[in-house]
Amino acid sequence: MVVFPDIVITPNQADTTVRKQLGLPQKNESIKEPNPLYTYVIFNGDRFDAKVITMHRGSYLSIVNNSPDKLMWLISKKVSFTTTRGYGKSEQAVSRLDVPETFTITEKDNPNARLTINVK
Repeated sequence: MVVFPDIVITPNQADTTVRKQLGLPQKNESIKEPNPLYTYVIFNGDRFDAKVITMHRGSYLSIVNNSPDKLMWLISKKVSFTTTRGYGKSEQAVSRLDVPETFTITEKDNPNARLTINVK
């Protein structure tokens, strides 16, 4: 788990500011050159801020819920990204990706919110 002690995410902050503070892409951008160790994706309550991510084996993927009023329920064939409960604001699902594969993550209440992960 990664902790950012100097960053406090409040419901009043704009998504753009949060993404900038965490070094994340802006809305609807695909991550083409991720950090070799950690990659972060923001869920805003309706969708993920990236559609496709290509990552290296051994790196970590963190999906952070940034919605002030909607829980994030993840569904995936990758068991480590299927949540057993709704994640609240600022909670994150984190997993290390060690196997080359491609898988999808969707949000239970919004199947159109889809994230594809390619691990090389």
